[in-house]
Amino acid sequence: MNRREPADDKPYGTWGRSRSVRLRNHDYTAPHACLVTFCTAGRRPVLSGALADALQEHLATAAQHGRFRLWAWCIMPDHVHVVVEPPGDGPSVSEFVRRVKGWTTARARNLGVTGALWQKRFHDHVLRPRERPDQIAAYIVGNPVRKHLIREGETWPWAYLDPEAI
Repeated sequence: MNRREPADDKPYGTWGRSRSVRLRNHDYTAPHACLVTFCTAGRRPVLSGALADALQEHLATAAQHGRFRLWAWCIMPDHVHVVVEPPGDGPSVSEFVRRVKGWTTARARNLGVTGALWQKRFHDHVLRPRERPDQIAAYIVGNPVRKHLIREGETWPWAYLDPEAI
C-alpha cells in the first residue's frame, strides 16, 4: 500500500485514521474569533425547549467563567454554531466546548434524554483577517430562517447576537 505523506507546509493533515480538524500551529487560547460547530450524536433533533434553554445558559456561563467573548450563537435542533473569542490568557476553545457539552449533557440526563448527546468532536474555523466576526455572527443567527424553522422577521428563541457586533 502506497501512503502519501502530507507536506509540512499544509495547515492540517488528512493522513491516518481520522482527519485532523485543528489548525496546525495555531494557539487556540489566543484572542482570535473562531466559529465553532458541534452536533448532536447521530444528528438527533433534541435541542429544543428546556434543553435548548439550558444550553444557552451553559454557553453564557462557560463564556463568563473562561472570560470568552461570545459574538453570537444559534442553537439548531441537531447542531450548534458559536462565534467565540478566547481572552488570550485563559482556557482554549476546546476547553470552552468541553465545558458546554459536559454541563449540557448533565442537564439532558435530568430531562430524561438517554444515550450520547453529542458527537465526540467539533468543527472549528479560526476567522482569517479578511473575515469579520460581526458578519459571521449575523450569518449564523439567520440559520433558522434559511432552514425554514421561522419566517423572516421572526425571532428564534435560541439565538444570540452581541449588540456590539451589529
